[in-house]
Amino acid sequence: MKKRSVAKRRAKYKTTKKIHQKGGMPNLLLSLDPDGSRVKSVAFHPTKPFMATCTSSGTVKVWSMSVSHSHKPDLKLAHELTKPRTCSYLSVAFHPSSPLLGIGCTDGSVRLCKMTENYTLLASPSVILEGHSSRIHCLAFHPTAQLLATGSDDTTVKLWRMRIADDHSSADCVATLGGEPDGHRSLVRSVAFHLTEPFIASGSYDNTAKIWRIADNYSSAKCVATLSGHTGVVECVAFHPKKMVVATGSGDNSVKIWGLADGIASSSFSAAAVPEPLVLATLTGHTDIVYSLSFHPKKPILASGSGDKTVKLWLMLPDFQCITTLEGHSNWVFSVAFHPTKKILASGSGDNTVKLWDYEKSSTLFQRNWSLRTMGALPRLLARRLTGNSRSPQRYHTVKADRKRIEIETLKHVASEWAPKFLGKELDDAQIRGLYRILKQQSQRGHSTRGWPGDSMAGRLMLEQAIEEGNANNSASTADEADFDDAELLDVMSKRSND
Repeated sequence: MKKRSVAKRRAKYKTTKKIHQKGGMPNLLLSLDPDGSRVKSVAFHPTKPFMATCTSSGTVKVWSMSVSHSHKPDLKLAHELTKPRTCSYLSVAFHPSSPLLGIGCTDGSVRLCKMTENYTLLASPSVILEGHSSRIHCLAFHPTAQLLATGSDDTTVKLWRMRIADDHSSADCVATLGGEPDGHRSLVRSVAFHLTEPFIASGSYDNTAKIWRIADNYSSAKCVATLSGHTGVVECVAFHPKKMVVATGSGDNSVKIWGLADGIASSSFSAAAVPEPLVLATLTGHTDIVYSLSFHPKKPILASGSGDKTVKLWLMLPDFQCITTLEGHSNWVFSVAFHPTKKILASGSGDNTVKLWDYEKSSTLFQRNWSLRTMGALPRLLARRLTGNSRSPQRYHTVKADRKRIEIETLKHVASEWAPKFLGKELDDAQIRGLYRILKQQSQRGHSTRGWPGDSMAGRLMLEQAIEEGNANNSASTADEADFDDAELLDVMSKRSND
C-alpha cells in the first residue's frame, strides 16, 4: 500500500482546518427534527435501543436506534403518543426494566403508558396518576425499586409506589416531600434518584437543591441536606452513578459539585443532624442558564446543556476542567443525556432538533496523547524537570522512560505527603501496595497521573477509592502488569518512611 504524498497530507490537513474554522461539526453524528417544535426532554432507555423525545407541541415520540460499525446512529420512529385534548406533555422517562413510559403533563397528572416490547404499540390503556395541583416538569424512575418520583410547580415532590402487571399497571402516592419547614418554597424543576443509595435529589426555583433519604420500607422520605449556594434558580440536578456526589445547574450560569458526607448515608432515618455537604467545585464557563445535567454512566464526565446554545463536557478528575464545548445548536439546550453503552451524547434544544454527538471526537482527552496538560497530579516544575522540557509545558512527550519516572515520583508524593494529609494517618504496607497496583493499571491505560490531582476534595474521593480497591486486591499484582519492578516499590515505601 502506497503512502500518501506530502502534498496530499498537507491538503487533507488544510481541509480539516478549514472545516473547524468555518464552524464545521466533525463530531456531530446526526441531527433530528422530531416535529418542528422545541425539544424539551430527551431520554435513552437504560438497556434497550430506544430513545424518547418530548416537544413543546405536546407530543412524545419513541425512536428505535441502531448504530453501525462506523458508529453512525440510525433512528426510526417506533411510536408516537399524541397529546390528549385536556393537557400537553412536558417530560418523559423510561422505566428501567419494564416497557413502560412515564410522562409528566401540564394538568398535574402523570401518565404511565404500557408499551409492547418493541415500543411500537400501546399494550394497555394509560394509567393516570393524579395528586399534583400544577404542571409536572420532571419525573424519574428508581433504577431498581418500583418507585417513581415527580416534581411539580406546586412546590412538592411526590413518591409513587408502582405495581406493574401485564394486564394493568397502577401506582399509589406513598409520600409527599414538601411543606414547612423542610420543603421547597417554589416550583420544583428537577428530580433524580441515586443509583445505589436510598436518596432523591430535587432542584427548585427557591435557589436550593434538597437531598431526601427514603425510608427502608419506601413509605416516606426525609430531607437530610439542603444545598444552598447558588444565586439563581436551580434548574437541574444529577447524582453521580457511584459516589455520594451531586451536581446542580443554575440560573446563575454555573454548575456546582457537592460532596455528601458519609454521615448522610450511614445515619439512621430518624437522625436529627447530619454533616453539611461540601462544595467540591464550581464550574463556570457557560454564559447563560444551565438547564440540564447528565453524568456519564462509567467515566468521570459530566455534560451540561445551557441557554448559551452549547453543551459542555467536564472532566470530574482531577480538577473539574472543561474538556469539550459542543457548538451547533441555534437555541437553548434544554436536555442532555448519555447513551448507556455507545459513545453518543444526545442534546435537545429550542431550535427544534435533537443532536447526537460523538463526544470523544472533539476532545484530546480521549486520544491517549501524553502531554503535560493531562499530568494533573504533578506540579508543573516537577514535570518539566523530569521531562527536560524547560520552556513549553504543552509539548507532547511519549518517551516511556520519562513517563515511568513521573509515575514513580507521583506515587512517592501520594504515599508520603498527600494521603497522610487527607486521611490523618499514615498508610500501611497493604494500602501502599494497593495504590501501587492502581497506579500501574492507570499507567497502562495511558492516563494514570490524571487520577491524582492536587490538594482538592476530588483527590480525597479518588484516593479513598484507590485504597478501598487496593485493600481488597493488593495481592493481585502480577508480572504481566509490571510497569515498575519491586525495587521501585521498595524505593517508594522507603521514601515514605524517611519522610
